[in-house]
This record gives sequence, C-alpha cells and structure tokens, in this order.
Amino acid sequence: MNEDDLVQEAIDLFALANQHCELGALDSALRLSRRATLIVEQARGAGHPELGVALHNHASLRMACQASPARTRECLERALETFEQAHGLHVEQVAWVLNDLATLELQAGDLPSARDAAARAVDTAEVVWGLQAPETASSLGLLGTVLFRQRRFTAAIRVLERAIAIREAHDLETEALAVDYEQLGRCLEARGKTGQAREKLARAERIAERLAYDLAS
Repeated sequence: MNEDDLVQEAIDLFALANQHCELGALDSALRLSRRATLIVEQARGAGHPELGVALHNHASLRMACQASPARTRECLERALETFEQAHGLHVEQVAWVLNDLATLELQAGDLPSARDAAARAVDTAEVVWGLQAPETASSLGLLGTVLFRQRRFTAAIRVLERAIAIREAHDLETEALAVDYEQLGRCLEARGKTGQAREKLARAERIAERLAYDLAS
C-alpha cells in the first residue's frame, strides 16, 4: 500500500471514529482515531503538515469524548508545533489549534494557560482572517470567556463588545452571540452597571429563546 492509500485509510478511520463517538462508543472511537493518527505518521513522517491535521483531529475527538486532558494537550501541542514548523506562526491551522488548546485549558481550570492560548489565537486570527472576520470573533469570544472566569471584568467587557460587534456585523445570531451577551451582562453587573447589565442579559435571553438554547448549559 503506498503513502496516499495509507492516508486515505486514515481518513476513513477518522470518519468511523467520529461515528462511534456520536453513538457513545467512546473507547472504540479513541482506538480508531489513535490508529488513524499512527498511520498518517507512518505514511508521511514526523513534521509533515498532514500529521498536524491528524493530531488535531485526534485531539478534537478526545475532547468530544472527554478523554484524559493531559494526553489531549500533548496532541494539541504536537499539532501546533508541526503546523508552526511547516507553515509559520500565522496560518489558520495554528489559530484553530490554539482555540482548542484554550478551550481545553479552560475546561481543566488552568485559566492563565487558557488566557495565553486564547490571546495567541486572537493575534493569529487577526493576521490570517482580518480584524473584522467571524473567525476572529470566535477567538475573541473565547478570550472574553477566559477573562470573565478570571474576574478581569473590564478587560472582558472590551473583548466581548468587540466579538459581539463583529458577529452582528455579519448577521450571526448564534449560540455564541447569546453567550457573549450573557457574559457581557455579568461583567457589567460586577462593575455595578446594573442598567446596562439588564439590557445585555435580556438580549442574551431573547437570542437563546429564538435558538432554543439553554444558556445554563
């Protein structure tokens, strides 16, 4: 079997792994994903961009399966290193990996590491997609969440307002927009700006209601 055939086999295994994950067969999903990653490494070698893609796919599936964060972090860091070595610091693959790394650290409660990764994701997104891109808003929303959890309310307000402005400029009424408004409201509340806080929280509730989304989830 040649290298391209091996990579196609890995792609098929990743697809199967995702199906298993959706069905709740988490152990088999992780085994299939790990096997797919090893096949890509065998076919392409360490340092190849396609290995970075495989490592990121494996890490994303591990996050979906709520697998051990330590090993997931290792996969994300390897993917990040692979992409940076192959493409440089400012490419979309780096931004997406940094978003996932920030999310992982946030879930693990390591807020300083989450903030570092989210801030790097914003910087990368601004270069790759531009200051007003929806992708940049995604990274800003993530950074705003971290700052909110750190109780750095003034900084969080600035970041969340920017994320909201970008999303609304693109008519993106999504769950993420509802969350941004909810967290902005909580930040304003913490700063004693009660009237503004009520307005933002009400906006969050209206968006969530239209989307049938539970803000408490």
